[in-house]
Amino acid sequence: MVTLEMVLEELNQYPAEVLTRFAGASTAAVGELEQKIARPLPDNYKRFLQACNGFRIGYSGAIFGIHGDNEGLDVYDNYRWETESAAHPLNPDLLPISPNGLGDFYCLNLHQLSVSGEDCPVVFWKHDGRGQKHWPVTAPGFVEFVWQSLQQLRVKITA
Repeated sequence: MVTLEMVLEELNQYPAEVLTRFAGASTAAVGELEQKIARPLPDNYKRFLQACNGFRIGYSGAIFGIHGDNEGLDVYDNYRWETESAAHPLNPDLLPISPNGLGDFYCLNLHQLSVSGEDCPVVFWKHDGRGQKHWPVTAPGFVEFVWQSLQQLRVKITA
């Protein structure tokens, strides 16, 4: 089983020119995000935000964090835009955490938050999926999703 500690250790293996890691968010900032979206966040994602607050892989990928001054990397700014302003709005139970570069997002499905509050599935949301009610699960939880993303990055940079 992949743990958050394993993910954080893996993040430390990448040089800054490959991966930019951000300083952790405060507990207050994480609580404010939950208030803004009016939904609880999975504990794994909250701990990740407090430890790392997202990262950017070159110009092609990211895991969003709380960055009010950088709309492109801010999870709430992306959530607000996609739920309120997009031509085909994002279901508000989905929290976009990573772009695919084509207008689609990998999202936490907050509607399926576990009873323990620890985690929820990561699903793939297509921006042109009008009225879509079901989304393909790409990972059983946030930590597994980030781990998969980092393993794909490792393959790319060692090839």
